[in-house]
Amino acid sequence: MTAHHIPASPGPRVAARGVRLRVRGLRAALPLDGAVRTVLDDVNFDLRRGERLGVLGEDDAALPLLARTLTGRPAPGDRVLAGTVTLADGPGRAPAEAGKPASGIALLDPAAPVLPHTGPAPAGTRVLVTVLTGFSADEAGARTDRLRALAPALEADGTALIVIGGPFGAVAGLCDTLQVVAGGRIVERGPAAELRARPRHGLTTALRTGDGAPPYGSGTGRGCFFAAHCPQGRGHDRCLHEVPGPTPFGSPYGSVTVKCHRPAPAAVLS
Repeated sequence: MTAHHIPASPGPRVAARGVRLRVRGLRAALPLDGAVRTVLDDVNFDLRRGERLGVLGEDDAALPLLARTLTGRPAPGDRVLAGTVTLADGPGRAPAEAGKPASGIALLDPAAPVLPHTGPAPAGTRVLVTVLTGFSADEAGARTDRLRALAPALEADGTALIVIGGPFGAVAGLCDTLQVVAGGRIVERGPAAELRARPRHGLTTALRTGDGAPPYGSGTGRGCFFAAHCPQGRGHDRCLHEVPGPTPFGSPYGSVTVKCHRPAPAAVLS
């Protein structure tokens, strides 16, 4: 387990199922503003058989890079510095070594009029990744509806789905589990129903209320990435200068873990 690993429950629908995908220690960089900057930092998570995982947060850099790294489809300038991606029934691979699409992990375009195969995924696929960043709320919502229509077929063969980006409400309504990325790190993870009802991290609350994520690079570079934008943390020395560690919370849906010095465990949004 690494320093930034966030153990938390998946949604209750899939909590008892076996792990299909393990991501450990993923760290990746991009050329931004004339320098190579780390935009994914020690990303760790498990994905269970048939699980639908939503990844929300910084749409402009971190989330698209995560999708490219998982599927083995790097763009010019992508640099994967560390980490492994391991399918439960296959060998692990170092994303930095990936020069071709990853075996068992496929990119899905839910807007395609006809899927290029007879089932929900190509033969041998265990995980589908779809990206909803860069679309209007209406278009992302329409794509989420298409994913919901595909869900029974995915469930039938145990294919897991990772939805990267998109409107908070639509993604939370589709997925079993949510994880929120800030400063390149997973800062909150747990059952989607719990994060939708009681967000504990300031960024999760902002996404839930439609305020969205601040642009990448708008943090101080020290402490909590979200401190400058957080009503709870703004002005607090610890938030500005100390990177928060993981704090677990129980919930009716399963455990939630959040990296925040001043989490809001009682926050309930209507």
